[in-house]
Amino acid sequence: MVSKTATKVWNDDSDRDGNRPDKVRFQLYKVVNGKETAVEKDGNGKNGSQIVTVTGQSNADIWTVTWEKLPKFEDGTEIKY
Repeated sequence: MVSKTATKVWNDDSDRDGNRPDKVRFQLYKVVNGKETAVEKDGNGKNGSQIVTVTGQSNADIWTVTWEKLPKFEDGTEIKY
């Protein structure tokens, strides 16, 4: 099993101009034998498509989401995420 983390780094001086959205969508994909498909769920049941929302007064410049317990192989071939 493997884990994968997607990261969005904002280079906007901590949203100085107020143009940053309050949420972004991450979609995890896998490639097996040259075929790319969207991941539906990880081993914990977390959807492959995740909306990361910043709440309150947070101006965090790095937004992340992590999928866990992903299979390393499919049909005997190593999966690339």
